[in-house]
Amino acid sequence: MSRPDFFARPPEWAKLEDSDEPPAQQPPTVSRGRPRSRRWRKSRLKGLGEQAAGPDFRWPSAAPAQVGPPPARQSGVPGLDARAGAGAKPNGTGDGTDGIRTKAKKGKRRGARAATAPSAKRLPQASRTPLERQRLVRRAAGLLALYVGIFVVVVVALSLLPDGGRRTPNPPRTPQPAQPELAATWSVQPSELRPDLGAGAELVGPVDGTFDPNRVVAIGTTWAVLSGDAEDRRIAVHGLDARTGAALWRTDLPNGLCAASPVKSRLVCAASTATDPATGLGTRWRISLLDPATGRETRGVDFTGWLTLIHADGDRVMLVEQRQPAPHAVLTGLDADLRQRWQLDLADQPQHDGLFSDNRIYYRKLPIPDGPALDRPRIRKVADGLTALWSGQTTAFVDLRSGKLAGMPRCSRLVDDGERLWCNDGPLAVSYSYTLRKLHQTALNTRLAFPDRDPRAGDVTDPVFLQSDGRAVRVDLATGKTLGPLAQTRNGSAFGMITSPKATFVAGLTLLSDSSMMFAVDARSGKLHWQGQKPRSLGDAWAWREKLLFTDSVVRVLDPADGKEQAAYRQRHGLYTVLVGDTLVGIGPDEIARLVDP
Repeated sequence: MSRPDFFARPPEWAKLEDSDEPPAQQPPTVSRGRPRSRRWRKSRLKGLGEQAAGPDFRWPSAAPAQVGPPPARQSGVPGLDARAGAGAKPNGTGDGTDGIRTKAKKGKRRGARAATAPSAKRLPQASRTPLERQRLVRRAAGLLALYVGIFVVVVVALSLLPDGGRRTPNPPRTPQPAQPELAATWSVQPSELRPDLGAGAELVGPVDGTFDPNRVVAIGTTWAVLSGDAEDRRIAVHGLDARTGAALWRTDLPNGLCAASPVKSRLVCAASTATDPATGLGTRWRISLLDPATGRETRGVDFTGWLTLIHADGDRVMLVEQRQPAPHAVLTGLDADLRQRWQLDLADQPQHDGLFSDNRIYYRKLPIPDGPALDRPRIRKVADGLTALWSGQTTAFVDLRSGKLAGMPRCSRLVDDGERLWCNDGPLAVSYSYTLRKLHQTALNTRLAFPDRDPRAGDVTDPVFLQSDGRAVRVDLATGKTLGPLAQTRNGSAFGMITSPKATFVAGLTLLSDSSMMFAVDARSGKLHWQGQKPRSLGDAWAWREKLLFTDSVVRVLDPADGKEQAAYRQRHGLYTVLVGDTLVGIGPDEIARLVDP
């Protein structure tokens, strides 16, 4: 309870105060946590309550009260008390001195409480002795020296790390001169091949129904391409002279598909002869071997099924169905004369439904009804002769000669490292023997990067493993244990989605790139060959005449030894740039062109 400043207590009242001092017989204690509340203690209030009030009760005599303003309070700062006393006005006059007096009162009350527990609060700065101030200065200087030393040690340690162990800042992009345009020796528009469709004609790809970039089938000097309308209907296959672009022949293929590889120098194609009235999907087909010089059928058979993909390898052909109602996958094997040798119904396999998805991602606009469909099917040749149908989260491993299903595990981003198979299985990667026996697995959240490669070099590559933040790490392929960092890649983002670093195996190098940097490494040994800023336009990587070739809207030629760019050209012919042998081909819905060498 506050008291009026002009009231002075008689000296005799001092003994009525509730003292905060502990009893003499107890050791002093330090207050912890909340301060102990003041309670009414009869035994400690001397002189009050010891005698009952009555006629004989008398208050102790008090000294006369002081009249007038209270004495000036002392701040302890030389000169300040004199100035404050000189300008003080009673009852606060708004000249600023009333604020000073209020703060002094609060400080006095806090100081009174602190006086009973000296260890609870530090002394004010002005009351410290010169020796104490010197100690504080020395302590602050010591802490500063310690922090500076730690900073220097960290900087030196980072400077001693190898280049592959840390991510260097991106150099500023400098404006590049405009690249020359890559010319074409010939170019053909789909309207020239399909006058019956006119401006609505398009080139259709991939030709085989997979998600692989198979847009041209090369047989000798003939290139075969598919054309159709904007809905991928009214399909026809065309033979073009690879040297001049001249149209050699045309064969109509309703709902047509053609294998990306020939069988005995013949083009393998399928055309529907009957369709499902509810969906428009083909249910009866004519499977044909076509002469690449004339387009005429040299042999053909009828096939009943919901065909969606055709694949040829050597003297074997595999037909892939996704029957309705989905999901229901069936594989059929043919020999070089198109005779059926085997058939596998995969519906009873434990991981069968993982082949399908509702995501509806296609290269071909097939009239598949809403619901499950094969999820971006790809074909790989692995394990010394097995053909892998990788679709969605499942891969089926089949021997095309015998028709035996070697296994069908949960398996995405399939990689054959030359001795074993690697698959992503949920949040980690798993290795299998070539007989599909499970061997090892990686640590949690260490998974395979998407295995891009130059398809002309085959499907045996070095696997690349990424952690959840996009950092590339080395993994012991014999045990699955993480060995350490491979490259300082990071996840990126595009359209609000996380994008993972890209891994491409080409010309014996593993190229890793994220949104800003590119690294050329040996994924097995961890050796860093070179690193540099990633070009804005990169695209697919190819081995081309002892150089690295990147094909996108800009075609770039790099030295594989140091990654230096040797040439760059704008590519305006077709949406995609692919290699047929060593020849660059620009192809898209509106054009196919044979390009000059860069």
